[in-house]
Amino acid sequence: MKSERIQEIVASHLADEYGTAWVHTKGTQAMGKLRAPGHHISIGGWYPDLLALRDGDLVIAGVACGEDSDYLAGLGRALTFRQGSHYSFLAGEIAEIRQFRDTALDSGLGVISVSSDERLDVQLPSATNLPLENDVRRELEILSRRNVRRRFASLSFNHPIHFVAPIMAIRPDTPQTKQEVASLLMERWGFSGSRSEAWWSCFYGALFLGLIRESQSGEETLNLSELGVQVRNALLERHSAAELRELVNKRVPLLDHAPDVALVLRGLYLAEPDVSLMVRILRTLEPTGVGVEKLILRTLQIFPNAAVNLFFRAEEHDTVLELIRGARYRELFEPEFSRKAMLQGVYGPFKRQMIHLGFLRSDSPTWSEPEKYDPGEDLWIPRG
Repeated sequence: MKSERIQEIVASHLADEYGTAWVHTKGTQAMGKLRAPGHHISIGGWYPDLLALRDGDLVIAGVACGEDSDYLAGLGRALTFRQGSHYSFLAGEIAEIRQFRDTALDSGLGVISVSSDERLDVQLPSATNLPLENDVRRELEILSRRNVRRRFASLSFNHPIHFVAPIMAIRPDTPQTKQEVASLLMERWGFSGSRSEAWWSCFYGALFLGLIRESQSGEETLNLSELGVQVRNALLERHSAAELRELVNKRVPLLDHAPDVALVLRGLYLAEPDVSLMVRILRTLEPTGVGVEKLILRTLQIFPNAAVNLFFRAEEHDTVLELIRGARYRELFEPEFSRKAMLQGVYGPFKRQMIHLGFLRSDSPTWSEPEKYDPGEDLWIPRG
């Protein structure tokens, strides 16, 4: 039995037991048939084949081995996963895994044996104690709420006011299709022609900030969330939709010329997991400012997956993890690599949003052109 089939069988079991399982999708062809969304979450620089949450907060991580696998290497990876999970297991065909069973159990690992008729014998050990703030659990909770890989720092707007645009277009009492909302935004918010694709950044921003909800039915409709209604009403009490749109054209930070609007948006941003983490880490560093290298290395120490997802392009994650596994951190910040691998939003649009809302000072440098980006000059200066 191939490892891919072992992965599918165990994923179905974990989904039945715990509601959701996530699989690392690289090389997997049949995940569409499963109730198992994909993940790109690493532990110790490696991707578990399977992840799940037990009782809502206990992380389960596992390796699936088959006739095409090196069981000894799989055992080693499962041991590595103990550092970031409450339960780590090795799964494989019963005949093959038998010789590794006792070693795995004695090492604190679980063992899931799969018979030829695809029945499972599951042995999980006692849970490992982990810090309350667990990086893997944090990432799984984000996936549970969004089920998309895209992150807030990747959204391509310099001004945070754009992310309230969808709640101005959606009628509070009537669901509307995505196409209807997109058409209204293109008409009223200035997204036309080459900028029509900007609608998607608007949509994801409003979704990540909890302002809108997607319909769970077959039709792709959008509704305002309860929070979205409250924010819409609060903003429209003092500003028309046209006045809010005009704020985009102001060059000074939003906090300085429309503090009432900025404070509403600050509250929304601080409830967004990636933004709140960034602000929290900035507060632990020098108030005079910190270079991006120190910022990323500090984040890697505490929340490695968050650091990779926050700062680097998804296409470069495998290379970034390879450098991290080899402790080759300096290479992450070489100009040629950073221009290719880092999310442009981190030193461009996202950083400008942080300036607008008063999280960073306006003299924190930003870049619009990736080819000119210099990580050695990328300073993040908190605003008091």
